[in-house]
Amino acid sequence: MLAFPGTAWAVLPLLAAAALWFARRRLWWRAGFVLLAPEFAVVVNTWVLKPLWDRPLHDYLAYPSGHTVHLVAAVTAVALAADHRGFRVAAVGVGAVVLAGVTVGMVGLGYHYVTDVVGGAAAAVALVAVLYIPVRRYLPVRRIALRADGTPRAPGDPAVQP
Repeated sequence: MLAFPGTAWAVLPLLAAAALWFARRRLWWRAGFVLLAPEFAVVVNTWVLKPLWDRPLHDYLAYPSGHTVHLVAAVTAVALAADHRGFRVAAVGVGAVVLAGVTVGMVGLGYHYVTDVVGGAAAAVALVAVLYIPVRRYLPVRRIALRADGTPRAPGDPAVQP
């Protein structure tokens, strides 16, 4: 049960909901990024990283953990795509708590070593962050109006200070 949040059955509906949330606000690049970046990370992990490291456990390649890559890549993509800092912090916080539970489940059931999970988390963050660099170019930038002293101007402040 603890390992379930790292499965595609749990992650994909959340990614679809996040992409829909961005799409309803016409934030198309963000919606596409949230939907596609985690899946790209899973593909790279499965077809490149696992064979590269070639660390078997039982009868499969365990390092880096694919469940961890999927979960952490999804959280990273949503956090990078979000505008609101509080939402970013909340997403990463919830993701960390869920990942702790997933780690206990996967290690406890003998599916992975702790290092498999750590490697999966690092790979996910790195892969999604690298994908975010070119996408970021197409995201609108919020410009903050500054006062003459360099502090942010509050709504209603006059444009020119006396």
